[in-house]
Amino acid sequence: METITRNILLSLALVAVSSFIPIIGIIAGLFTPYPLLRTIVSVNFRASLYVALPSLLFLVAINPLGGGLYVFETVFPSLVAGYLLLSRTNPLEIVVKSTLAAGALLMGGYVVYMVMSGSHPVQVFFQEMAQVVVDSGASVMLAGGNINQVFAVLANISFGFVMAGISFSLICSLGLLLRRQKAAKNSDDSFAIDRFVGTRIPFEIVFLFLASLVGTMGENTALTMVASSILFYLLMLYAFQGVLILSTFFRVRSVPKPFQFVVYIFMIIQPGLILVLSFFGLLESWFDFRRKWLKLP
Repeated sequence: METITRNILLSLALVAVSSFIPIIGIIAGLFTPYPLLRTIVSVNFRASLYVALPSLLFLVAINPLGGGLYVFETVFPSLVAGYLLLSRTNPLEIVVKSTLAAGALLMGGYVVYMVMSGSHPVQVFFQEMAQVVVDSGASVMLAGGNINQVFAVLANISFGFVMAGISFSLICSLGLLLRRQKAAKNSDDSFAIDRFVGTRIPFEIVFLFLASLVGTMGENTALTMVASSILFYLLMLYAFQGVLILSTFFRVRSVPKPFQFVVYIFMIIQPGLILVLSFFGLLESWFDFRRKWLKLP
């Protein structure tokens, strides 16, 4: 009972900070799944629902939409991740499968809404945003004035942003959980941090990547949105795997920390490198660089 109470308070604190404190709230939001995952591992699934309920009620009291998003973006993927974690699935595979499950639920529900209502609220929202930018006179400075095309792309990949957010929150929360378990010396080898560093995105996700790439060429509005969102998410995911490859290379080769820092800063100020990182992350599906470097089974 003490563990559940502690996790309820932690969950409420993280949700409150992420709701009201701008910059720190972004960091806190990356760890909102942690209390739920911790409860699933240390107690059970039902207890994790007790942990989530006060946070859900708190968010509903502020904004019902926020409560709904909390269920879809935190509670549901945490439950899926908890199940896979207890099944000894490797951490990066947990992240991918949990996020895709949440994304499928979100996009599936939205497509059903589109069909039943005949409307596309996300597209309307971005069209209104584009008009605001045009009216402000800033469109000439953005994308050579092609602001409508830019916002049309943003509308198509909007769910990809959501899925990327779910993934990174699971990565941060799982990483913290695995580190704490390793430090407590109560985990077996499948939870060792090197396994997290050395793990990779499941090979079959390559086929989903190719299918989403083909899907973006279609003319159906709903299909294009779903395919574009999945493609954007997978590009971000493979880019993350590319960063893991780079960091593992630095670790194995004992590259000086100052040089590593310069490389990471350069990556931040050059967003185009995301595609390069995604390419190497995709190659990892065939060559498994990190597992060989770390000499993992």
